[in-house]
Amino acid sequence: MESYGHSHLVNPRATYLTKLYTDAKRRSLISIDFKPPLTVSQSISNEQFAALLKKFRIQKDRFTAWGLEWNDGDGKGEDVGIDGAVAQAGFTEIVESVMRNVDEVLAQLESVNAGGLSSKAGERMITPAPFDETRYLELLKEYTSSIDTLDDLSRMRHAMARGEHPKYEPEVPSLPVPSVADKWTTSSARSYATSIAPSVDSEITLVEPLKFVPPTLSPYSGLPSRFDISAIRLPEEGPPPYESVGVPVTTRLVGRLLRARVPESVTKVLGSDNAQVPVLVEYASYDATYLNTGVPPPLERLRWLRGALKPMRVDSQHNISLLGYFEDPSAPRFGLVYDLPYAIQTQMLTSSAQPPETFTPLSLLNLIRKARPSTHAAPVDTEPPPLETRFRLALRLTEQLHALHSQGLAHGNINSSSVLFSTMSNDSPIARTKRLRAPIWASFDIFAKCSVEGLDRAANLNIYRHPSDHPHDANRDIAADVRYDMYSLALLLLEIGLWHPLGELYKAKYTIRDFKIRLQQLWIPKLAAKCGLSYMRAVQACMAIVDRADGQGLTT
Repeated sequence: MESYGHSHLVNPRATYLTKLYTDAKRRSLISIDFKPPLTVSQSISNEQFAALLKKFRIQKDRFTAWGLEWNDGDGKGEDVGIDGAVAQAGFTEIVESVMRNVDEVLAQLESVNAGGLSSKAGERMITPAPFDETRYLELLKEYTSSIDTLDDLSRMRHAMARGEHPKYEPEVPSLPVPSVADKWTTSSARSYATSIAPSVDSEITLVEPLKFVPPTLSPYSGLPSRFDISAIRLPEEGPPPYESVGVPVTTRLVGRLLRARVPESVTKVLGSDNAQVPVLVEYASYDATYLNTGVPPPLERLRWLRGALKPMRVDSQHNISLLGYFEDPSAPRFGLVYDLPYAIQTQMLTSSAQPPETFTPLSLLNLIRKARPSTHAAPVDTEPPPLETRFRLALRLTEQLHALHSQGLAHGNINSSSVLFSTMSNDSPIARTKRLRAPIWASFDIFAKCSVEGLDRAANLNIYRHPSDHPHDANRDIAADVRYDMYSLALLLLEIGLWHPLGELYKAKYTIRDFKIRLQQLWIPKLAAKCGLSYMRAVQACMAIVDRADGQGLTT
């Protein structure tokens, strides 16, 4: 009855912003995806058009993604409804202004595109206008600025939801107090003035409409701190380690963060009071197209990981906290800076004479490889850990992944190299076995879904992925991401049970689908004898989640 009652009380402006957003998105399909036909003037360079088109498409993708993020579920079918979420956040006026500006920019872009076409008027050929790259760049700058404003609103929304938004009081300009005939109350005028305070000119009145200027929003963005490259001392990066075919490789270094060159908010959470604090750096590569066009890749995943990977107590640490990031000036990648596990920090600070690479945390793959069978007398540290230790390791990894999923996050890059331990290469076998009970997830996927529309991006071979797992699909929801995480977890649990590198079970002649069938029919059944029937069934259950049409069993 309640829903029935609401159906008769429809506010004519209830979907006003949604219509503006939808109209702008549809217009972008015409104006941005414009492709010059053969009749276009020879003054237009194909290279010029291609470069500009890439930049416009990147911004169009950002605009579409923003709408999906703010979708409040009121849209019909596949439509997006944003009015409810925007109104709840208190951003209705500013979003309306941005939407109108976006629509105007796209209309001008469409007009400029049409001006470059040849056409006939009766018997007279109309000469196309020359290609005006400056005008295109002006429109691109204004389009990008509008979408930057929308992204700033998203960051403010997430920050306020976590209760971490800083308090600030923008200066409210003096606007003429409207009369009753203006149908504005004093409070609504003050609210509107506050939302546009940074961009209001003293000569603007209610008679003269406001020209859109992107407002200056809160300095808080929700992202981890961005460090200058000079704030981190890194060892020389050597060649990438040898890995089996189909096994992902993560470049991982141990460096030192200079306390004096980072924000105070970072120094407060560091695990050490020293002037140079040991940190773990993992590189995350992104599509080189972003670097070539000068447009930064989306950093939404970094914002979410910052909230999930927070500092922990020394006695209960099961994750590394994300301190910040820096941009590599020599390659299209970001360096993610994590606080080293506290046990390693202590040893590193007391053994400064040893090289930094000595203190790089060992991954699960490193430890499994140390247990390879040998024809010689096997030393103690090549023996697989006890079955009880492996059970506890598998349980801890599953629990931690479930906690991540419960926050609406997927790992996206699960393999034996993405599991770290607070142990190093020079630790004793006893110390390593003890640390096995406290695994740490690392090497999270950051940029898999960040690709430019219209450009095919080949996926690297990854034997830990399901055959139908296409990580570059930006429209895939979190439920699908979680299911594919569970499949990768199943292969990781198989690797732990067998205590044998998964990459050595794969051969180049296999397709990923062939490899999946081979694991199901040959290798997973071996777990019954090695680890027990219950462990084998747990692996089978995780592996089958993706293939279930209903997607049930995600938490079992």
